[in-house]
Amino acid sequence: MCGILGVYSNNLKLQKENINKLIFQSKIRGLHSFGISYLLYNNIRTKKTLNYPDDKFLEECFFSKMLIYHNRYSTSGDWKNENNNQPISFDNISIAMNGVISMKTKDEFEKDFNVKCQTENDSEIFLRILQKTFNPVKTLKICDGSIATVFIYNKNIYAIRNKHRPLHCFQFQGTNYVCSTNDIAYRALKIQTIEIEPNKLFNIKNFKYE
Repeated sequence: MCGILGVYSNNLKLQKENINKLIFQSKIRGLHSFGISYLLYNNIRTKKTLNYPDDKFLEECFFSKMLIYHNRYSTSGDWKNENNNQPISFDNISIAMNGVISMKTKDEFEKDFNVKCQTENDSEIFLRILQKTFNPVKTLKICDGSIATVFIYNKNIYAIRNKHRPLHCFQFQGTNYVCSTNDIAYRALKIQTIEIEPNKLFNIKNFKYE
């Protein structure tokens, strides 16, 4: 089980308190590790920690317009090895995923899905397939697991899930949010969310399906 969060705003600095509240409420879904990715100066930056993220850890992300966040209970890859924790970022893609694609070893799942990965986290399977051709709906079907994910790709931010994992969206104070569950948003901000439709690509920036 993992907590994920995707945010797009023209001014993330004004959303700092709200984002911190959502991160705090998400920790019920995992305490092994925490991480963020954000787009800054047209480059994806990723930070990870084994400790609950403090203001210093989060400080730079608020200069961006978009971020994804992840906290986890480990199911794939040794969480004490930071490389195995999320978000996982390579080139122009960064993903944060809740779910399971494969419980096999790295060598085994690389063979099964015809991918080459640098981590032991099965979420990288999704990233590597997505890199080959940007077709998130097809990638979701190929992975054929239990998946809800937020990701930054080519200077944009998206979300997608299948029917096996929840993912919710809402707009609040001029900002677009995606989070794991309605309960997290309600506890943090006293707001009701909309469940994202399965097997459809959701553009968080534009708050619509593509």
